[in-house]
Amino acid sequence: MDFDARGAGKDSRGWKLLIAAALMIAAKVAAGTAQLPSAVQPPSPMALFYSIDVSPSRIVFENPKHDFPQRIGYERKVNALLAWIEGTQNGKVRRVEFPYVRTSCGPA
Repeated sequence: MDFDARGAGKDSRGWKLLIAAALMIAAKVAAGTAQLPSAVQPPSPMALFYSIDVSPSRIVFENPKHDFPQRIGYERKVNALLAWIEGTQNGKVRRVEFPYVRTSCGPA
C-alpha cells in the first residue's frame, strides 16, 4: 500500500507569523516517512523522518541526525489531534505541542 498526504500550516497571532511548515507524509509497503523542510532557509531540501511508532491512533517519526526536531508525532483523540515536535536543542530536551480541536465552520 503506497499513499501520501500533503499539507501546510501556519500559526499566527494578529499579523505576527509564529511558525509555518509544509509537510508530506508518504507510506510505502513497510515503512512510513515524513518529510519536513528546514524552517531556517526555505525552500530547502526535505529532511526524512522514519516511522518508529505506529498504531491506529498514533504515529511517531524520527531522524536522530536532524538538528531539531528529531521526532515528530501525531496522536488522535476523540475530537482532537495532538501534534508535537521534540528532541535535543542546544543540549536541552525540548518538546513543542500543537493541540488541534475539531470545530464546526458554521454556515457557508
